[in-house]
Amino acid sequence: MSAAAAAKPPSAPIGRERSLLRAYRGPIVVALLALFATALTLSPSGYGPGVTCDEYYDALAGKRLVQSFLRHGVGFFTAPVIHETFDWQTKHPPLGRWLLGWVHAFGDPLPGEPNAVWLPVARLASAIEFAAMILVVGWLATRWAGALAGTLASFSLATMPRCFGHAHFATLDTPTAMFFTLALAGLAWAAETSGTARRAALAGVLAGLAMATKLHGLLLAPVALLVFVCLKRRHGLPAFAAWSLAAAAVFFVSWPWLWLAPWDHLRQFLGTATQRQSLHVFYLDRSWNDFEAPWHYPAVMFAVCQPPGWLLLGCVGLIVGLRKHRGAVACSAASGLLVVLGVFSWPGVPVYDGVRLFLMAFPLWSVFVGAGSAAVIDRFPWERWRLPWRVVFVAVLAATQATGLIALHPFQLSYYNLLIGGLQGAERLGFETTYWGDTIQGELLTIAAAQASGETIIYAPHLAPFQAETVEATSPELAATTAHLAGWDSSQADPLRTARWLLVYRRRADLAEIERRLAGAAVVAEISRQGVWLARLYRLNPSAEPPPAAQTSASQSP
Repeated sequence: MSAAAAAKPPSAPIGRERSLLRAYRGPIVVALLALFATALTLSPSGYGPGVTCDEYYDALAGKRLVQSFLRHGVGFFTAPVIHETFDWQTKHPPLGRWLLGWVHAFGDPLPGEPNAVWLPVARLASAIEFAAMILVVGWLATRWAGALAGTLASFSLATMPRCFGHAHFATLDTPTAMFFTLALAGLAWAAETSGTARRAALAGVLAGLAMATKLHGLLLAPVALLVFVCLKRRHGLPAFAAWSLAAAAVFFVSWPWLWLAPWDHLRQFLGTATQRQSLHVFYLDRSWNDFEAPWHYPAVMFAVCQPPGWLLLGCVGLIVGLRKHRGAVACSAASGLLVVLGVFSWPGVPVYDGVRLFLMAFPLWSVFVGAGSAAVIDRFPWERWRLPWRVVFVAVLAATQATGLIALHPFQLSYYNLLIGGLQGAERLGFETTYWGDTIQGELLTIAAAQASGETIIYAPHLAPFQAETVEATSPELAATTAHLAGWDSSQADPLRTARWLLVYRRRADLAEIERRLAGAAVVAEISRQGVWLARLYRLNPSAEPPPAAQTSASQSP
């Protein structure tokens, strides 16, 4: 390299644009495409995943919040109405359910039925929040490393199979991750300049929204302390105080239930993190209680549940980016990752259901993916390649990362990357292949309805009250043939005594007892991906004759 070349100042990051519209057009386009792709695949009877355990509760809570507000008007904020509306839903703050309720209200086919929800409409709320999260990630990466980094960061999040999968469910996981990421973006914005208490307070408002969505928002407090102290030293403490006061105020104002007895209700809410029924998690070929899972579970699952190219480019962004561009965005994203994965790795902290409890780690990682991609294009030792060819090479690499998402659709919650051999490798190594009931979808329900018309089908595992009833209520396939779903009841001496059919999704953490009772059962149909079965319809006692009402339908089935 010549002396003249060496003396040249370092160039701005690849893709840096003066025009805001040009700088952020990539993330905007990616977010819109992701919203379109998600919205097309929401229906559990169409191209979308099946109904999961939590959806009915969250969507119903949202519907009742909105109906109560519309019915009472200003009276919604009086003590009797607050008790009526909130006393039965104190496990989670209300913001995520408010959003579900308002989106559902625009397409509710039965607004007069307080217990009826239409999940394909409610699911649209998570699709919109997913698109918003993609925009926030693009904004963060663009401010750090330029427009190209922002586009690739947004694309990486849009093609993270687990995140794309969760965007299809009317639950609190996607809004929790979105508001957490938005609050972290506000934190980076407040800390990137000399800073003022007003900026910190505005960022605290966003943190308050995250806290008003789910308990996970409280993890932002140590993140904010790390960022303000690391970037501003002792001058960061007043900013942290302003941030904390604003966050606490928004959290309190957003939840009327807290107004009635603030300290008692706050203690009751915080107690839900520990005073709860233990769930099971399947990991390394055994079933664990959620609070006994090995400390390395979050880190391992985080590494194997995202495309390997994104994992590699994220490592580049983390190593090279933090060393070369120490700044508010990098510090905020790194602190968020450290706190989220650190807390859920702490012995005794419950972890279960794949990666959904620490789903917010993935959008934070996407920021590093974007910065790492820009660093590879700008600094990789391939000087003989012209810049457009470098961009094309990275774009092709990025496109290949979406293959797993497409191959597993609509069951992206079963995704594992090639580092462990995909879904087959995950099964062989003892990971959970599916866990939430999403694999019992329209395709399998159509076969079940034809085979068991007019009969009872046992649904298992049955992890929550009304889980089977919700699947049945949202299934036009079952309604057309009057087949009936009944949840597996392990308290009965023989849950299968009165039924000839069993519908199973393969949650290995809770499947041992069920599998012991399947001797002599025949597999009639199954859902599989990459050679691994995820859900099955069993015929119990194959030699038994069906009831007369089901004789004709069953005889026509293959």
